[in-house]
Amino acid sequence: MVESHSELKINFPIYARFGIDGTVWFEKEASIEVFCELAAKPAVGRNKDGLLCCPADLTGKMRDVIIDDGTFFGRRVERTVSRRKSENVRCITALLYDIENTHQRKDDLISKLQATGLTAVIFTTFSHNPEGITNIRHEELAVAGIPALQAQEQCIIDFATMKASKGGFGLKADVSSVQLVDRDRLINDEHCIQLSHERLYRYRVVIFLNGTFGGPGVTDWADLGVQERSRLWHHAYLGFASSIGLDVDRACADLPHASYLPNVHPDRSHTYEWAYLEGQLLDPAKLLKIASLGLNKEQERRTSFANRPVNVHTQLEEVRAALSIIPASCDYREWRNLIWAVKSAFGDTDLEDEACELLDAWSQTDEQLYDASSFDRVWSDAMPDIEGGVTIGTFWHIARSHGFDRAVHQRLAQLSSLQL
Repeated sequence: MVESHSELKINFPIYARFGIDGTVWFEKEASIEVFCELAAKPAVGRNKDGLLCCPADLTGKMRDVIIDDGTFFGRRVERTVSRRKSENVRCITALLYDIENTHQRKDDLISKLQATGLTAVIFTTFSHNPEGITNIRHEELAVAGIPALQAQEQCIIDFATMKASKGGFGLKADVSSVQLVDRDRLINDEHCIQLSHERLYRYRVVIFLNGTFGGPGVTDWADLGVQERSRLWHHAYLGFASSIGLDVDRACADLPHASYLPNVHPDRSHTYEWAYLEGQLLDPAKLLKIASLGLNKEQERRTSFANRPVNVHTQLEEVRAALSIIPASCDYREWRNLIWAVKSAFGDTDLEDEACELLDAWSQTDEQLYDASSFDRVWSDAMPDIEGGVTIGTFWHIARSHGFDRAVHQRLAQLSSLQL
C-alpha cells in the first residue's frame, strides 16, 4: 500500500447524486492512500451515476440550491446541485484530468507522468471500452423516438455518438468506424442493438499538490473576481497538461469540475486498469507561472483580434466589439453559449458564414482551449429555432458581465458616423 503522506491533507468534497433532481453532499479529507484504495477496488455496477469527487475547497451552506446548470443542445435546463458553483470554489486541491481518446494508452500516460517525477494516480473510467462493442437497449431508443427494428442504421449511429448521450453512449469514436452488428440481441433478458466501433480508452489522472492553488500564499486569489479566478485556473490547468504532453478534455478546465470516483461497468471489470506513481508533490507556484505565461500570450492574441479589419456596415460589428473584450478563456459553458447565441441570431441568414468565421477567429485567441473540431461540433450542435433555447439575449447578458456596455457602444458608433 502507499506510504503515508501525513503532511498532505487534501479536502475532497465528495457527493452522491441520486438522479438529476436530487443531490446529497458529504465531506471528508481524502488522503492519497484513500484515493489509491478506491482505485484498487473500484465500485462495480451498471449505473454510471455515483460518487463524484470535486478536488476543491468549497464554501457555502450545506444545502441544495436550484441553479441554471448549462444547456442541453441549446435548451436551458435547471437541476438540483449543492453549491458546486464557480463562486463557491475557495481553492483547488489537486489536478484532475479526463483523457478521452484512443491514441494515449496507459503505458504512454505512465511514461509521461513518470518523466515529471510527480505523485499521481491513473485509472480507466466507467466508459472505457477496449472491446469496441456497445449495446443500447431498445427501450432507450424508444424514449428517443427511434424504432430499434425499423430505424435506418445512420439514425441509430447518430444517436449513439450524440455528445449529450452520456449514459454509456456518447461514443467519441470516429463515426466512420461505428457499424451496426445486431438489431435485436438479448443481453441479460433485455433486447439490445449492438454496435461495433474503434476501441475507446478513457482514463482519469489525478496529480497531487503540496499546497492549494488559490489559497493563501503565492497563488492567493482572495482579491480576484470569479471570472479572473476561472481564467487563471483555466491557463494553469491546460498549460500544465500541455507542458507534460497530456491531451486532455479541455471542457474540464472549469473551477468546480468534478469526476466520478473509480467505478467500472461489470462487463468491463476485467479490463479495468489503474496505477500509482510515487514521487514529488506538485508546487502550485509552478502552475501559477504557467498560468501567467498563458494569460500574457492570450492578451497578445486578443489584441491582434481586436485590430482585425471589420466591415462596420454589417450587423456583426457590435458582436465583434463585444468579443474584443470577452476572453475566449472564459468558462466553457460561457464559450459554448456565446457561440450558440450568435448562431441563433445569424444562423440561416446571409451572414451565417461570416458569423461563424468571426466566432472561430475569436476562439483561436485562446490557443490552449481552441480545437477546430470542437468548435465545429459546438457550432453545428446549436439549434437556433428550439423553443426556450439560447438566444442573442444570452450573448448580451454574458457580454455585460465582462464589462461591455451595449448602450455606450451604440452611442459612440452614432457619434462616429456623424463625424464622418
